[in-house]
Amino acid sequence: MACYSPNTVKPTPQRGETICDLLKKIDKIQKDAVLSEIQGRCDSCALPLMFNTKPIAIWTECGRFEAITRLFPEEMTTGLFRVEEVRGCETVVLRLLEVCNGKIKCTDETVTLRIACICAVQCFDPIHCQHVCFKVTM
Repeated sequence: MACYSPNTVKPTPQRGETICDLLKKIDKIQKDAVLSEIQGRCDSCALPLMFNTKPIAIWTECGRFEAITRLFPEEMTTGLFRVEEVRGCETVVLRLLEVCNGKIKCTDETVTLRIACICAVQCFDPIHCQHVCFKVTM
C-alpha cells in the first residue's frame, strides 16, 4: 500500500469523506459504462458508450502522486490513474495509465493508496481502456 508521508498526514473526516465520495462516484460511472458496453445499451450512462475510464491525477501533502510502471524493457513513471476499486473509505485501488504517442492507455498494473493520504484529485477527459476487468454482481 502506498502513501506519502504517513506520519504527517492528518486526515479530517470532511476531507476524507469528500475525496472518498468522489472516488466512489468515478468508480460507479466507470462500472456503469463497462456494464452498458457489455449489454450493448446505455440508458443512464454518465460516460458515453465509447468511454469507460475517467483518468485522474492525485495530489498528496508531498505533491503529485506517481507510480512506476514496469513495462519491458524499461520502467516509466506515471501520475495518471484509473479508479479500479474503492475499499470502504480506507483505500483505493488505482490502475496505472501511461501516455503513449500522445494517447492515454491503461496498463495491467495497479497500486493501492490510502484515501487519507489524498489531498486533491484532478479529473481529465474520458478515454476507453481495453484492460478493464472487474467483478460483476447481479
